[in-house]
Amino acid sequence: MGVRSTNNRTQSGSERRKWMSFRQVRIPSLQNANERWSLDVVVTSFHSQRFRILAVADDFTRECLGLVVDTSFTTLRVARELEHIIEVRGCPRMIVSDHSFEFTSSLCEGFGIDWCHIVPGDPTQRVCAESLNRRFCNECIKEKPFANLNDACQIIEEWRVEYNKTRTPV
Repeated sequence: MGVRSTNNRTQSGSERRKWMSFRQVRIPSLQNANERWSLDVVVTSFHSQRFRILAVADDFTRECLGLVVDTSFTTLRVARELEHIIEVRGCPRMIVSDHSFEFTSSLCEGFGIDWCHIVPGDPTQRVCAESLNRRFCNECIKEKPFANLNDACQIIEEWRVEYNKTRTPV
């Protein structure tokens, strides 16, 4: 009683309440660019080397603001990449992400941006990011072989620029 098993892990009622204590957000309709950005991390590999891609998208324009490639991301690195995008693009009012460890630190909330996490297991709250990730994986990662990390950075940036040119504008 009061215990639930998920993914071979037993979770007590107090653990569930702690997990559910994050700020759930009701996703409002968007009117302008920079109202809400979505962040996600895509994990893939080449030649048995795993690497991660930080994907940043504007939910209103559906523009891919950044695809940052590296073997791992710390919260500090995510903050640095966001600062770079904000310098170029301007500051969003809200950022929506999942509960990946890169997005859970208070450092990310230090931007003065309304930072919200989606409900676990409900990717429909980040439709733009999920759509971008699906298209990115199908058109770039699965189609183009990478020789090394630098090659991956170049190919992925070329794909991002092409994606932003050819996507249906809002």
